[in-house]
Amino acid sequence: MARLYKCSGEEREVSPESGDFFSLSELQGFVDGYIEVVPLGDGKILVCDEEGKMKGKPVNSVASAKTGGVHLIVGDALICDRSQLD
Repeated sequence: MARLYKCSGEEREVSPESGDFFSLSELQGFVDGYIEVVPLGDGKILVCDEEGKMKGKPVNSVASAKTGGVHLIVGDALICDRSQLD
C-alpha cells in the first residue's frame, strides 16, 4: 500500500492498478509531471514532480517533513515501498 500526500493537505491510500507495481504512467498521474524519486530509507521512496519547482507548484510541507527536512517537496507526492516500482 502507498500513500498520496496532496498539497491541499489531503492524504489517501492508493494501490497499483496491476495490484503489485506502479507503472510510470500511474506515477506521473499522481504527481502531474515527470517523476523524481527520493530515497527515504527502510525501503521507502518518495515520488514527486521533477519539474515542480520550475512549474511554481506549492510547497508540500507534509511530504517535505517525510524527508526529514532534507528536501523541499513541491506538488503532490507519493510514498511507497521501493519494491512497488515497475
